[in-house]
Amino acid sequence: MVRVFSPDDEAVVKYGAQYLSSYSIDCILAGVHFCFSGFFSAYGKSLYTFAHNIASVLLVRIPGAYAASLLWPDNLFPMGCAAPLGSLLSILICSALYYLRFSKRHPAAIVDEQ
Repeated sequence: MVRVFSPDDEAVVKYGAQYLSSYSIDCILAGVHFCFSGFFSAYGKSLYTFAHNIASVLLVRIPGAYAASLLWPDNLFPMGCAAPLGSLLSILICSALYYLRFSKRHPAAIVDEQ
């Protein structure tokens, strides 16, 4: 895929492939927390969506990419791992919010009884 944009530079292709092979995991995980985001927004809880995304970016994605660039300067695979790890944090936060606020098994749930 990277070769389309840089057909003659083997270094770009090598590092791009390293990055994309780890980042591609995020495509699966992002689908999960995007569903949670839509659910929360539909219930008027868009602040939950904002909070888990900000936490993901500030606590994992930016520091993770920066740390990976310092620890593994010759390999972009670890830097690409920052995105899926951020999505994993979002999924954990969303799962906790869902359980605490919408699960009928939890006493603080705000689900309307119909």
